[in-house]
Amino acid sequence: MITKSAEMEARALDGVVELMALAARTAPKAKGVDNLVVVAVRAKAKDQLAAEMRRILKEDGGLPHFERDAGNVDKAPVVLLLGQRVKPVGPKPCGFCGY
Repeated sequence: MITKSAEMEARALDGVVELMALAARTAPKAKGVDNLVVVAVRAKAKDQLAAEMRRILKEDGGLPHFERDAGNVDKAPVVLLLGQRVKPVGPKPCGFCGY
């Protein structure tokens, strides 16, 4: 059996993305509350993400790094997005109290 580089690299990339998602999920959380949302974005959805970043740039104009980052999204085979559901967890000084 012969496995070509592109196939191996695609499988490896999937594995790396999954390990990154796992690492984020198992990282310590504020007060043990897991509000984490993890999404891998590929193909058409990735193109839509880059287009939305460029739309925001045109609308706001004050975010020039969005163009640079949209270009990075264009070049990447997959983008791992990490986000938080906004729920109050209590610590007042950091602003993550929900207010």
